[in-house]
Amino acid sequence: MVVIRLFVLFFIMQSAIAHSDEDLFGIIGVGYKSCDDYIYALENNRNQSLIYRSWVAGYITGFGHLITKNNSFIEYFDKEIFFKNMEAACRTDVNKTIYEVVPELMIPIFKTWKRDQNG
Repeated sequence: MVVIRLFVLFFIMQSAIAHSDEDLFGIIGVGYKSCDDYIYALENNRNQSLIYRSWVAGYITGFGHLITKNNSFIEYFDKEIFFKNMEAACRTDVNKTIYEVVPELMIPIFKTWKRDQNG
């Protein structure tokens, strides 16, 4: 059963790829989806909303590892507060993408981490 679920998740993720030739970047997964889609998932489909949360967790983990080299940034991340703020931000502007909202919400967390690192 787990193998089937993983296969389905992999299939969904393969079909969820967006890229921009002019910006020279791509997004794999639900990061390219709108906040409106995210709000719909929160209200109507718990399994689908978990896919969004998993994408966000992966984005934050990758960012933290890339920037801090040891992922000490993660210590400053409170997932419950973050996802409440994400929902509020998405309700404010349903046309934004998840990829646009997540970095905006990470800025204050990153600034706090950076301030503490510089002592």
